[in-house]
Amino acid sequence: MTNWFDIAMKGAQIGEVRIYDVIGKDYYDDGSAIEAKKFIDAIKTLGNLDELTIRINSPGGSVFEGTAIYNFLKQSSMRISVVIDGLAASMASVIAMAGDSVAIPENALLMIHNPSAGVHGNAAEMRKTAKILDKMAEGARLAYRRSGKTETEIAQMMDRETWMTGKEAVEMGFADILLNPLDATACASFDLNRYKNIPETVSKRVMLLEPELISHNKTIEEDKTVPLTLDELKKSNPDLVKQIKAESNVEAVEVERDRIQTILSMRLKGHEKVIEEAITSGASASDVAVTLLKSVKSEQEATAAAVLESQIAPIENTIKSLDAETEKTPISLEEAKEYWMADPALRKKFSRAENYWAFVKYHQNLK
Repeated sequence: MTNWFDIAMKGAQIGEVRIYDVIGKDYYDDGSAIEAKKFIDAIKTLGNLDELTIRINSPGGSVFEGTAIYNFLKQSSMRISVVIDGLAASMASVIAMAGDSVAIPENALLMIHNPSAGVHGNAAEMRKTAKILDKMAEGARLAYRRSGKTETEIAQMMDRETWMTGKEAVEMGFADILLNPLDATACASFDLNRYKNIPETVSKRVMLLEPELISHNKTIEEDKTVPLTLDELKKSNPDLVKQIKAESNVEAVEVERDRIQTILSMRLKGHEKVIEEAITSGASASDVAVTLLKSVKSEQEATAAAVLESQIAPIENTIKSLDAETEKTPISLEEAKEYWMADPALRKKFSRAENYWAFVKYHQNLK
C-alpha cells in the first residue's frame, strides 16, 4: 500500500482502489496527497477491467485533480461501484458521483458545497478568481445531477454546505444503497476547520475509518503475552468456553436474521429469484445489491432492444416496398412529386417530395 491509496485485484478483471486522503497537493503537502495522474496510471496497470470498486474516505481537495479523476471514471467502460467508507466531502463527493452505484453506511457522511480559494492580488485578479470558482461550481452541479435533483435545488444545497448522513444521502438521491454502520476500529483524523456548516454531531477533527492502523508519530508496543491454546482454555476455564459458545450461537442467529431481513427489503418485482438464491446461498446484502443492479440493467437493455426492434420493422417494410417501386426505372423529381402528392403514406414518411426523391435515387445508386 502507498501512503495515499492502495489498489488491488479482487477477482478476474475486478479491481478495487481506495481514496483515503486529501485529493491533490496543497501548501502543506507531505507526499500523501492523491494526484490524478498517479491514480489513473495505477488503475491502468491492472489491465482491462470489467468492474472497479472505489472506496472513499476523504475530506476533499483540489477541484482540478478531482475533476480529472471523475472524468476518467465516467468515461471508462468499466462498471464503477463506489463505497463511501467514512467521509466523502467536497471534491471527494464529486468523485463519488461517477459510480454506477453508490453505497454508504448509515454512520458515514457525504458533504457538498461551493468551491473556495484563497487569492492575493488586486480587484481584477479577485474577479478573475471569482469567475473560475463559478465555473468550478457549475461542473460540480453537473456531477450532482446524478441525484435527480434540479440544478437550482443542487445550487441551494451547495450554498448551504449540506452535510448528509448515509440515510439522508440515499433519501436525497446522492447514494443508492444504505449499508449497516461500520465500527471505527482503526482511525485517522481529518482537520475539517475550513468547513463552516459542520453538524453538531461531527467534531471538527473527525475520526474516520482507515484500511489499516497507520501512525507516523506513535509506535505500538509489542504484546509479549503468550496466548492460551484452545485446549488449555477448556481445561482452565470450561465455564467461560461454554459461555462463549452460547453467545456465539446467539450472535450468529442475529447476524443471519439481519442479513435475511436486509435482503428481503431489496425485493423487486420480476427479480424474486435473485432474492431467493441470495438467502439460500448466504450472499451478503452488498453482493445482492450489485446483483440486482446488474439484473435490472439487463432487463432494461432487453426491453430497449425489443422497443427498437418494433420501431425498425415498419421502416424495413417501407424500404422493401419502396425498393420494389424503384426497381422499374429511375424517376425524375417531377415524377417523385406526383407520387408523393398522390400517396398519403409517402407524405407521412417524407416531409417533402424532394426528400422522397433523394431516397429513391440513393437506393437506385446502391443497385
